[in-house]
Formats: sequence, C-alpha cells, structure tokens
Amino acid sequence: MSRTDFSFYKYGSIDIAKRILTGGTVYYNNPLNFNDPFDCNPVYTPEQLIKDVQASFKQYGNQDIDSDHASRSINMVPILQQGLLREMACSNLGVTCFSLDPFNPPMWYHYASQHMGVVIEFKPTDDLPIETHTNNEYKKIHPRKVEYYHEGDMPRVDGAVQSYDILFHKTKHWEYEQEVRDVQGKDGVVKFDRIQIGKVYGGIQISSENREELKEIINCMNNDTGGSAEYVQLGIDYETYKMIIL
Repeated sequence: MSRTDFSFYKYGSIDIAKRILTGGTVYYNNPLNFNDPFDCNPVYTPEQLIKDVQASFKQYGNQDIDSDHASRSINMVPILQQGLLREMACSNLGVTCFSLDPFNPPMWYHYASQHMGVVIEFKPTDDLPIETHTNNEYKKIHPRKVEYYHEGDMPRVDGAVQSYDILFHKTKHWEYEQEVRDVQGKDGVVKFDRIQIGKVYGGIQISSENREELKEIINCMNNDTGGSAEYVQLGIDYETYKMIIL
C-alpha cells in the first residue's frame, strides 16, 4: 500500500478550490501541455539514442544492423532530440502538481490568482484514520518529490524512454517551488478522497465574499466526509514581511 509521510499543497484560484472541495476532483494534465518545454524532456546522449534506435530495429525484425541501419539511426538523432522523445515518453500520462511550501509569495502570485485564491493542504496518508486506507472508492494521492539539478548535471536516460524518472527531474531554476507530483496512466479529472484535505489557506487579497463562501463549502465537506478541514486566513507581518496566519 502506498503511503505519504509529508503534507503537500495545491495552489489555485477560487474556482479551482470550489471544484476540489465540493467535487473532490483534481485534474491530471498531460506533460505535453506544460508551458515549460524542458519539463519531462528526456536527457539522452547521442550514443544512447543510437543504441535505442538500433534496438528498435532489431525488435521489429531487423536482427542484423548493417551500415544502412546504422546510418538511419544517426540521422534520427536530431529528430528525436527535437521533441519526439518527449512525446513518446509522456503521451499516455497525467500529472498533477503540488508544493511542499504553502507560504511561497511567487507561487501565490503565479498560481493562486495574485494572492486572491487559495492554497489547499493535503494531509499525509500516514495521518489518516486507518479505516480510510481500505476505502477504495476514491483515490488517495501519494505524490513523489521532484529532484532539482544544474543543467549539465541532469540525469541521462539509460534504457526505456518511458522511464518515470524524467517526470521528477527539473533544473535548479525551479527549485523555489519545492514541487511534488502525482502521476497516473492518463490525463483527465480524477476523484480523490476529501478526507485527505486539511487546512484551506485564504490569500492575503481574497475577497470577503469568497472567504465566507469557502467557509460554508468547507463545513459542508466536513459534514459529508466526517473530516476536520478548516479555513485559515493569511496576512502580512510588516516587521518581517513574511506571510502569517491571522
């Protein structure tokens, strides 16, 4: 049974928060739709590419790799490096992203409607009541931490292009996000067990109307699930310029 021993957080707009809290759904996006072309893009050496292409020739009946096949392998390297590898690796996957940090100002700006949205806490599955682990009606989310590397140090793929490791490797530029990801075999909307929701952090610039509506939604959700989720309002500590819980 998969377990998670850390809390993780979903940044989002008010509309996204309502879908998560009322419908118990999370969207898994195909990596080919990500706005970062480096994301989930395998790092291959030309030698490894040639090796894998030649292995493919053999797999489909060409047991003897002659000079013509070798030449074709070399000619395919630029094509593969221009995006075909990424398409091969990610075409049948769905990814949903979270952070380990609920108090990250740039992420609040970029992913939570410029501090007018929310951050939703997902509790570690280790902290859930034991009976929920045997409830298979809805998914429990068990993300894996992303690892960050300098550009020249990104791990090379050695073997199958479909290696899941590429989904969890990013450059150091993105390390501030402290990202964790959950992956499944297709993209789309997925139902999860809302008992996993803990705190719902309201942004510093959230409207009073949205704040009160969220509180009502959380109360209804707790009645449905028997959970203990709570709304938490964030503010600014003007002495330290840090986010604080009001």
